[in-house]
Amino acid sequence: MVAVNELQEMYENMVTARQYEERLQEEYLEGKQPAFDISAGPIPGELHLAAGHEAAGAGVCQHLRDDDTVRHRTVPTTSPSRRASISSE
Repeated sequence: MVAVNELQEMYENMVTARQYEERLQEEYLEGKQPAFDISAGPIPGELHLAAGHEAAGAGVCQHLRDDDTVRHRTVPTTSPSRRASISSE
């Protein structure tokens, strides 16, 4: 059985992941409209969001240790210090 505080933490991580992706989408679309230009804006190239899949990342990240390394877009559900580090890369 999962403790209530762990469930709350996972929920908060899911909300954070959704907000992170929504902000990422805003930045991605900057400079790409009205005519979509994939190479324009601060984030050139393709962007694949995972809205609706936050629970998978939150569940996996709940079990990460400090010495684990993850290279996937679900990492924003990790600790705030790790999120800041990964976002700046």
